Amino acid sequence: MIRLLDGPLAPVPCVSQTAYRRCDDCVSEETCRVRRLMGQVRDAVAGILDSTTLAESSRPVGTRDGQLNYDI
Repeated sequence: MIRLLDGPLAPVPCVSQTAYRRCDDCVSEETCRVRRLMGQVRDAVAGILDSTTLAESSRPVGTRDGQLNYDI
């Protein structure tokens, strides 16, 4: 759902699975450590979003079963 609303999840275009584009200042994608790290970031974000339902994401922050949580 997030991908439909906001587009690609990748923080840099060279790791995007849906909108790949080589970075303008890229010397070598194969040895780029930033690309490898950003790929891990993309995978982590996708894992979280793919395992979260729309109902869960629309629930107000700090609630459990519809009840507000006032713990400090």
